[in-house]
Amino acid sequence: MTPHPNPPGCTLDSRIGRGAFGTVYRARWQGHHPCAVKVLEEGALHWSYLGSVLEKLRALPEHPGLLKVHAFDLDNDCPYVGTALLPENAMTFDELSGQVTEEEAWGLLRQLSDTLAWMHGHGIVHAGVTGGNVFVVSAGQGPPRVVLADAGQAWLGDGSMERLHDQAPCMPPERWRDPGRVLRDGRAEGWDVYAFGVLAWRLLTGDWPRGTQVFETVLASRGEGLSIDPPAFAEWLAREPAPHWRTRSLHEWEKPCRAMVMRCLETDPDRRPESMMEVALVLRKCPPLRAALGMAVPVGGEPDREQAGGMAARRERPAEPKAEVRRWENPAASSASPVAFTPFPHSRPAFAEPLAEPIKPPGAASPAVVQEDAPTVSGPAGPKAGSIGSGQESGASKGPTASKGWNMEMAAVVILVGVAVYAFSQKMAGDRSRVELNRAGMAARDAEHRAAASEAQADAYKKRVENQRSGEMAALRDRSAVTVGKMLASAPAEPAERAVWQAAALPVAEQLREALAACDEAPALAVSSLEARWQLAALYSAVGKSENALPLLERLSRDLETLPPADAAQEDQRRLLKARMLARRAALLQEEGKTAEAAPLLAQASESFSSWVAAHPDRRDAARDFARHSLLEGRVMLGRHLPDDAAAALGRVAVLLPKPESSDFQPEDTFTLADALNGLAEISESSGGFPQAVERRTQALQLLLAYDSRHPKSMPCRTRLTETLLSLGQTLSVAGAPKDAIHTFQQAVRLLSEMTTDVPSDSTSSLQLARAYTEVAQLVHTADATPEGAGRALDYSKGALAILRRLREANPQDSTLQLRLASVLVLNGELEAASGGLSAALTSLQEGVTIASGLNGGAALPEAQRNECRKLTARAWAVIGGAQEKAGNLAEAAASFTSVLDALRGLDAGDQTAKRMTEAARDRLKKLQAGG
Repeated sequence: MTPHPNPPGCTLDSRIGRGAFGTVYRARWQGHHPCAVKVLEEGALHWSYLGSVLEKLRALPEHPGLLKVHAFDLDNDCPYVGTALLPENAMTFDELSGQVTEEEAWGLLRQLSDTLAWMHGHGIVHAGVTGGNVFVVSAGQGPPRVVLADAGQAWLGDGSMERLHDQAPCMPPERWRDPGRVLRDGRAEGWDVYAFGVLAWRLLTGDWPRGTQVFETVLASRGEGLSIDPPAFAEWLAREPAPHWRTRSLHEWEKPCRAMVMRCLETDPDRRPESMMEVALVLRKCPPLRAALGMAVPVGGEPDREQAGGMAARRERPAEPKAEVRRWENPAASSASPVAFTPFPHSRPAFAEPLAEPIKPPGAASPAVVQEDAPTVSGPAGPKAGSIGSGQESGASKGPTASKGWNMEMAAVVILVGVAVYAFSQKMAGDRSRVELNRAGMAARDAEHRAAASEAQADAYKKRVENQRSGEMAALRDRSAVTVGKMLASAPAEPAERAVWQAAALPVAEQLREALAACDEAPALAVSSLEARWQLAALYSAVGKSENALPLLERLSRDLETLPPADAAQEDQRRLLKARMLARRAALLQEEGKTAEAAPLLAQASESFSSWVAAHPDRRDAARDFARHSLLEGRVMLGRHLPDDAAAALGRVAVLLPKPESSDFQPEDTFTLADALNGLAEISESSGGFPQAVERRTQALQLLLAYDSRHPKSMPCRTRLTETLLSLGQTLSVAGAPKDAIHTFQQAVRLLSEMTTDVPSDSTSSLQLARAYTEVAQLVHTADATPEGAGRALDYSKGALAILRRLREANPQDSTLQLRLASVLVLNGELEAASGGLSAALTSLQEGVTIASGLNGGAALPEAQRNECRKLTARAWAVIGGAQEKAGNLAEAAASFTSVLDALRGLDAGDQTAKRMTEAARDRLKKLQAGG
C-alpha cells in the first residue's frame, strides 16, 4: 500500500469515510469528471472473490438497483474500485431504520429483494450486505430508488476481523462457522437471505432481531479493534430466540411478507429460503413506492460519514462528460440508472498523457523571427542605383582620367547587363520550375484521385462480397429455421412416435446451430437471428436437450436487453419473444427441480404475456402459449402450497383457450384444459369443496373421453384418463358416494387392463392398475363388511398383489415399490381374516410385516416412508392379534397388541391415524389382561 493513495488517472479531492475494506474518496477523473473511488486495503478483504464478482457484473447488463462499477484495478500498487457518485440527499438503510412508515419500508424492501434476486439468478452472492451499503436515492416528488453497493466485498475467513463492526450483525451462524464456503461451491445465497432479513427487521422496527445489546456494543466500538471467536459467536447466535412482531399486520398482503422475513431470519439455513428469488416472489405482493419518502430530515444537517462502509459518495448530479471521454464497457449510458456518473477506463488512457509542448494545428505557419540589428533588404544584393557611373566627380581630370571613367561606365554596363541576363535566366528557371511543380501537383492529384477511386472500388467490392456472404448466411439460416419450424409443428404426442421424431430432429437442430454460428460473424444479422435462435432453443427443449436450450435462452435474454430501439412493430414482436423466452426458461428450470429460480421467471413471463395478449386478442398462437404457461405456473404454485395463486393461474387457462365446441379448439388444447381442470379440482378438495371438485374432474373426464373417441388408444390421452378416473373415484369416496366411486374405479380397471395388454412393458400403467385394484378392494369391503363382501374384495386385492410381485422381481431395490407391496399384503391379510381364511391371513400379514420391518431398518429410507412402515407394521400386528384372540390364543394376542404399541411408539403426536391405532391397541390389551 502506498502511503498517499494515487490511483492512475484520478485526482482524489476529499475523504468521505472509511469502512472495513478501505477508504472512500470523492475524486475527479482527468481533473473534471466526478466519481467515487474506494482505495482498498489489506486485511479482511478476499481479493480473488471480489475480482470474480466484479468480472461477472461487468459481463452482465446493467441493473438499476446496483451501483454501477465503472473501473477497477485490484493488481495495482494502489488497488481501487471506481463507481458513480450518489446525490447528496441519498440515505442509507441504517439512517432510515425505524424512520419510515411500514408501507414505505415494504416498498424499499421490495426493490432490494428484486436486486438481490437478480444477482442470485446470475449466480452471484453479494456476501457483504449491510445497512451501510444499501442507499435510498430520492427523485424529487417521484418514488425513491434503492441502490446496492459493495458487491463481493466480503470477509471469507482469512485476514483480520478488526473492522467488521457493520458486517457482524448481518452474518448468519453458518457463515461464522464456515466463512469460506462460497469459495468452494459458490452456493452461499443463504448469507444474503439472512442479511436481508436483518435489514428488513431493522428498517421496519428500528431494532435488531437478535442480540440487540451485543450488536449495539459492537457498533459503538467503531474505531477500536474487533475481536471475535467465530465458532463461539456462531453457537451464541444460533441459541438466541427468534424475534416476534410487536404489532399486527395492517394489510392482508403484509402477512405473507412478514412470514417471509421470519423465514429469512432463521438461524438454521435449511429452514431459510434457498435464494432471494424465492423472497422476491413473495415481496412483490407489497405495493410499490409511488412518491417520495415522508420522513423528516434529521436535525443537525448531514450525518457523519466517517465510519460509513458504503462504496458510494453523495454529490449533486454531475455534468455530462465531454464527447471525447471514452467508456470501456458500453458506449450507451443506461437510462435506468438512478445516479449520474462519468465512466473511465481501467488504466490511464493515451489521451490523458500530458503533452511536452503545444501541438500546432496542421497548416499553421511558424511566426518569423526578427533580429533587431539586422539590415532591411528590399531588393537584390548590389549597389544602390546611381552610386556607380553618375559622371559627377569633384575636380575630375581629362585624358587617362576620362578613359578610366569610360572603362568604369562600361564595366557598370556590363555588370548591369549581366545582372539583367542573370535575372532573366532566373525568371525563366522559375517559370520552368513553376510549370514542373504544377505538372507534378496535377500528377499527384491525379494519383490521389485514382487511389481514392481504387479504394472506393475496393470498398464497394468488399461490401458487395460481405453483403453476398451475409445474404448467403441469412438464406441458410432462414432455410434451416423453416425446417425447424416444421419439425416443431409435427412433434407427435405418442411416446413411440416421439422417439423416432427426436432422432430425426437432432440433425436439423445441429444444422440451424451451425448456421447461427456463421451468422455471429456478421453483426448486421444479429437482430434478424433472434427468431431463429428462439426456434433452436424450442427444438432443443422439445428433444430433451435442456443443457443446450438454457444457454441459448440466456443469450437471447441478454440480446433482447441490449438491442437498439426499433419501430413499433419490431418492438411488439420483441415483447412477445421475451415472454416466450421467459416461459421456456422457467419450464426448463422447473424440470431440473430448480423451483426457486423458476418462480420469478414464471411471474415475469405471465406479466409479459398478459399485456401482449390483451393488446392482440386475435393472436390465438400467443394465447395458446400463455395458456400452457399458466398451467405450469399453477402447478408450481400448487406445489409451493399457494392455492390462491395456483387458482388464479389455472383459472386463466379456460379463458385463454377457445371453447371446446369451437372450430379453433385444437387437439392439444384438450390436454391443457383437462390438466387445468384437474388442478382446480385438487384445490377445491384441499378446502373441502368436494361437489365442485367432482364437477371439475367430470368436465376433464368428458374432454378426454371425446378425444379418445377421435384418437383411440392414444397413450397420452389414456394416461390422463386413468389418472382422472382414479382421482375422481377417490373424490367420490371421500364425498360419501361409495357406489359411484366403485363404478369409477372399475372403469379405470378396464382401461388400465387394456393399456397393460397393449404395452406390457409400461410399468406406469401397471402401477396405476394395481392402485385401482387396491382402491376398489377397499371400497367393496367398506360397503359390505360381510364375509361375502370381503371375498369379492379379495379378487381385486389379489390382482394388485400379482402385479406388484411381478414389478418387484424386475426392480428388487425399489423401496417405494416394496412399501406398496407391503401395504397390499396387509390389506390382503385383513380381507382373508374377514372372509374366514385365518391361515392365509396370517401368512400374508407376516410377509407384509417382514417387508415393512426390513424397510424400516434401512438407512436410506426417508422419514415419511419410515413412519409409514411403522404404521403398516402396527396395522398388521393388530389384525394378527384379532385373529389370535378369535382363536382363543389370548397370550399370543396380548403379545401381538404389545407389538402394535411398540411399532407406534415415538411417532408424532399430531398423527391422528397413529393416535387412533394406539388407543385401540391399549383398549384391547386391557381387556385381554382383565380376561386373563
